Amino acid sequence: MNVDDELWQVVSHAAAPCAMSGALYCLIQMAMGCACIFSCFYRSKLRAQYYLDESPCADCLVHCCCEPCALCQEYRELNNRGYDMTLGTCIYIRVLPTNVGNEILRSKKWPPVPSAPPNPSVAYHPNPVTGFPTACPSQQYGHRHPGPILPAPPHPSASGPWSTGLCHCFDDPSNCLITCCCPCITFGQIAEIVDRGSTPCGAAGSLYGLIMLSTGLACLYSCVYRSKLRAQYDLVESPLADCLAHFLCEPCALCQEYRELKNRGFDLPMGWQANVERQNRAVTTPPAMGHGMIR
Repeated sequence: MNVDDELWQVVSHAAAPCAMSGALYCLIQMAMGCACIFSCFYRSKLRAQYYLDESPCADCLVHCCCEPCALCQEYRELNNRGYDMTLGTCIYIRVLPTNVGNEILRSKKWPPVPSAPPNPSVAYHPNPVTGFPTACPSQQYGHRHPGPILPAPPHPSASGPWSTGLCHCFDDPSNCLITCCCPCITFGQIAEIVDRGSTPCGAAGSLYGLIMLSTGLACLYSCVYRSKLRAQYDLVESPLADCLAHFLCEPCALCQEYRELKNRGFDLPMGWQANVERQNRAVTTPPAMGHGMIR
């Protein structure tokens, strides 16, 4: 499911959130046993966006005959075009001129889809994969989009390392014990901080426990928050892909994410609101005044 929901969030330009599309896919699969009738529509959307051939056969047949192969191909296609699928959106660097020099700002921008060729009878040959769609020099398009030129997305190597390793659970023994006995507590605390208070700790932890009791695969839910955490702090996807880290060792992954937020100044048991108020007090507290002048 993880590949499916990442794929559909990117193709739909974030109109369909990762978790929602993945949950809908699983619901259709469990109810009907043929989720391909849903996923094939996104293959058609992907082809329409990048003018890809309908090969080796029709979209519905590709998904019906070999659903995993079709999803993997679509995932690789978007990955080769510069998307980090686990982040949900691509992070681009836009250079804006200012009176003091060039200021580099980070902003999430979707790469523009190339305009339709003026003559449908002429075969459209896309440029070599560079991570950012550009106009083909051999064709003339009807207009040029004004605005600054956006460079290719930054290379993944530009991301920073985690503050602790995946297996360094005993760096925080108390959290390690809590996570091993009741991982829903640790996950709820992580989810509230990562979602900046929009998801309460109790709600996230309860949903995690419900998924764990009903399917035994709560890692499919928790790995989404590992991707969100990496996106917020530009962390490398290491030593494993987010879904694999949670699938192979859920407690270790949760402990690592807990320590990462803790090392960045968060007191996770306090919750998001209390952390914000504490930081605001630290900023607004005036400096201590010294004694009067000594004559």
